Amino acid sequence: MNRLREALKDCDRSLALRPDHEATVANRGFVYLRLGELSQAEKDFDQAIQLDPKDASVLLGRSIVKQRLGDRAGAEKDAAAARALDANVEAGLRKQAILP
Repeated sequence: MNRLREALKDCDRSLALRPDHEATVANRGFVYLRLGELSQAEKDFDQAIQLDPKDASVLLGRSIVKQRLGDRAGAEKDAAAARALDANVEAGLRKQAILP
């Protein structure tokens, strides 16, 4: 848990310098997701998608958040969009221990 909090601080420091850096916004979203802070994760994923709508991993990350928040239709829509962009997106998130 401490490593995740440190990662969060690193993302925040980086975003203070470059607030529109999509990869850092996305990474912070994944950190929030792993911490179980779903509303913060969703906000970061929304922002990252605005910056790069073709980032399949972020779409799938937002899908996971929506599923956990009970928005099944939204989760399925994001998951389908992610898979359409990258058929192997789930394997990538498994490697990062985001998906089981």
